[in-house]
Amino acid sequence: MYAVKKKLKQMAGGDMSKSSNRKRITNNFNKRFGDRIGMVYMNEPPEPAVRHIQNTEICKAFINVLTGILGRAPTQNEILGIEDISEESTQTSVSPP
Repeated sequence: MYAVKKKLKQMAGGDMSKSSNRKRITNNFNKRFGDRIGMVYMNEPPEPAVRHIQNTEICKAFINVLTGILGRAPTQNEILGIEDISEESTQTSVSPP
């Protein structure tokens, strides 16, 4: 297994440090999105309380996006990805209240 990892590193151009890996990711991101979106890397992982707040806000945003797509509040199974949300299930017209 070690020989395989060593060979893959050689094929990739040697050891990739964190900074060179981050630079490669940044370059790929800029090629794809240009200057429209900015990236900020944290030096250290956030505290558990901060991480919990961030995850909560991301979940709320995800639910809001699903609500906009479906035209109604998504079910728990739809949020968890258990039920398929396809075009045929979202084609029901939503009439304004």
